Amino acid sequence: MQAQEFKVTLIGNTNTGKTAFLEKLLYGEERRLGSNMTKTLGVDVTPFDYRIGEERFRINFWDCGGDERFSGLGSGYITGSDLILLFGSNNNEEDNKYLSYIPGNTLHRKVYNNENYLNRLSEEDRNLNVMNILREIRNALH
Repeated sequence: MQAQEFKVTLIGNTNTGKTAFLEKLLYGEERRLGSNMTKTLGVDVTPFDYRIGEERFRINFWDCGGDERFSGLGSGYITGSDLILLFGSNNNEEDNKYLSYIPGNTLHRKVYNNENYLNRLSEEDRNLNVMNILREIRNALH
């Protein structure tokens, strides 16, 4: 049986933890933004496969770059999304700009994975944050 597919788009300002969330989910470890890590330009699409019982599912994560130079592209990338995750920053005005890209009938959630938020958490709670975001996604899609 073929997997049921979903499109989940990750939007938000630069350094809000979109790519770090995916890397923790896929590889079990976070990459810190540094000189050897480039910012997402445009969009990176990453598949994530999982099962619930015998049913197979695939989430295609669309990780949209948060750089202001590419912010207009994000609104085009959300077309056809089953769920949009807005990765919150410490700037409500900036977050509201990203919220304005989301069509009124599109399912969306605001989550937190930025450094200021994560620095307050223990390593165990950091791992739980990723799993809580994944649980949020699964609950929204199923």
